[in-house]
Amino acid sequence: MTTVLAVDDSPIVLGFVRESLEAAGFTVLTCDNPMLVASELRQHPDVSLMLVDVDMPGLTGPQAVSILRRNDCLGAAQVVLFSSRDQAELDELATSCGAAASISKTNDGERLAAEVSRLVESASSSTARLRRSVAFVFAQGAQLERQLLEGLASFGVLGQARGAVGIDRALRERKVDLVVLEAAAFPTGVDAVLRRLTIRGLLEGVPVLVIGE
Repeated sequence: MTTVLAVDDSPIVLGFVRESLEAAGFTVLTCDNPMLVASELRQHPDVSLMLVDVDMPGLTGPQAVSILRRNDCLGAAQVVLFSSRDQAELDELATSCGAAASISKTNDGERLAAEVSRLVESASSSTARLRRSVAFVFAQGAQLERQLLEGLASFGVLGQARGAVGIDRALRERKVDLVVLEAAAFPTGVDAVLRRLTIRGLLEGVPVLVIGE
């Protein structure tokens, strides 16, 4: 059963979202304070999708998403902005803060449930495709990234360049078959990074190739 976390300062909206999505078979958690979202995600790591209002006092939805992403708090949760703003503006806000999508607020519970179901199914299908044979590449140079991706492709491996920031989040989001690290991309030392990832269980069963040591 898919778990959705709805974040909105309006108890009326939260009640509507809960009723609409639970009727469609979702498990729904609610949070009326964007400052408490990180705590909710820690308590409920099974959250698959987070529906976030844009205009909230103290911290807007996009600000909250940016902070959560920067501090690696989102785990595998797909973030969707939820607002009565114009759809084009919503899409722009979603792109700017790193949200996966946006949904316009509606009074039609079935429509909301259908939109959320579509996003969940799309994410599940994408993850299933990626699990065939995938390698994450964490490097700081575009030329090296390109060379590594071309080399992986020659062996039939789908490589994804993920930069050197957010490695923990990336490994939580996707199950991969190989991790490639450029040592120079990690100023604190690649050994320290590997220890942290191992302690957190993010490298369990995953081979690691370190370049440049």
